[in-house]
Amino acid sequence: MNRDIHIMGRKRLELHGPGVAQIQLPSRRNGATMPRLCVVCLFLNLLIKKRRGMHRSGSQFSALPVGALFLFLASAHVMAQPTWRDPFATDAQVAPAPYQRWESTSPLPAVGVPNESGELARNVPLSLPELTEFALRNNPRTRQSWLAARAAAAGVGIEKADQLPQVSGTYSMTRSQQVANAGNIVPWQTRYGPAVSLSYVLYDFGVRGLQIETSEYRLLAANLAHNRTLQDVIFQVEQAYYRLIGNDALVKVNGQSLKNAETALEAAQKRRESGLATVADVYRAETLVAQARLNLTRSSGELEKSRGLLASVVGLAVNVAIGVRPLEAPPQTTEVAASIGDLLARAKSSRPDLVAAEAQVRAAQANAKAVSRAGLPSIEVTGGGGHTMFGDNRPAASNYNLGLLVRIPIFSGFRDTYSARQAQAQAEAA
Repeated sequence: MNRDIHIMGRKRLELHGPGVAQIQLPSRRNGATMPRLCVVCLFLNLLIKKRRGMHRSGSQFSALPVGALFLFLASAHVMAQPTWRDPFATDAQVAPAPYQRWESTSPLPAVGVPNESGELARNVPLSLPELTEFALRNNPRTRQSWLAARAAAAGVGIEKADQLPQVSGTYSMTRSQQVANAGNIVPWQTRYGPAVSLSYVLYDFGVRGLQIETSEYRLLAANLAHNRTLQDVIFQVEQAYYRLIGNDALVKVNGQSLKNAETALEAAQKRRESGLATVADVYRAETLVAQARLNLTRSSGELEKSRGLLASVVGLAVNVAIGVRPLEAPPQTTEVAASIGDLLARAKSSRPDLVAAEAQVRAAQANAKAVSRAGLPSIEVTGGGGHTMFGDNRPAASNYNLGLLVRIPIFSGFRDTYSARQAQAQAEAA
């Protein structure tokens, strides 16, 4: 007896006899339909086996419920295909198209406001050393580089932790019942108790030592990068301070020039009225006044820009007004006696960013050596112990074990090979 069930003109189920089923599915280019229908096919196979058992026992079983169930599951599968492609709706969390703007569906986090110190709150003019100290304490770049160095220091501790034994403890409770044999009834059994396991790597061809060396070089680079950040902040504060002082003096000079030009214009107009000057002299004086007013406007704008730049350098908002003390004396300058070659050599040996770059190179080289030895065997010591108690009247039992383990990597899907190539390429690029 053959029965065919057609579903949506695409899927076909054939029942050949009482116990044989065949499913014909159209081929898909992406091959995604077959894995998604595995559950449906398995469930249908169970129903067919049940039908075969009922057929042998003389019971009546119709293929109509099977076809209806398969139709329902197949329809649900077709309707749920978009959901299976993105079950967590991650596509809705980005812009719908490359040319459209992303809109947040939840409130965005608030941006914090920098804290002002007591000197700024009292509007006390600050000198250059005071501004420098405040910038080093308040600039976010200094804190960021310092935290990066602390994270690198913690990385050294993480690598050194592999040199110590790894001990873990568990406490378990199980309740089980074995399958009865020959009609015997096996009661439920309850087991509970603590256990301790230990593992320690004795030898790994120097992989742990190279990993520690890599982390130490990264810590050195992070510390030198922090020093370089401090130098940059100090330089930027000095640059912004002198620029502000210079623009303030330029505003005063341009203001005095404007007053002089206005005085000259007033004198030219009076001479014109008395017949001692021509109209060209008046026009010339008006041009000088307009030029002086333009210079004053430009210098005033540069002054406000320098104020905002100084506030940004010290770690405050650009609209925060910072009072600065003027220079009491011109900056002291010394004659440069060394040659440019000596200065360059001194800069190469003392600049933190250059030494940090060298530390990054050595860290990459040590990491390449460690990765290249990751596929070598390692020798470990393993041990453990436990104490098992029972829920009935049976006595408790204790167990202990100690062993020597030789771990030999055989095949990791060529992961070690490509990891070694990547680390070597990164070391050469550094």
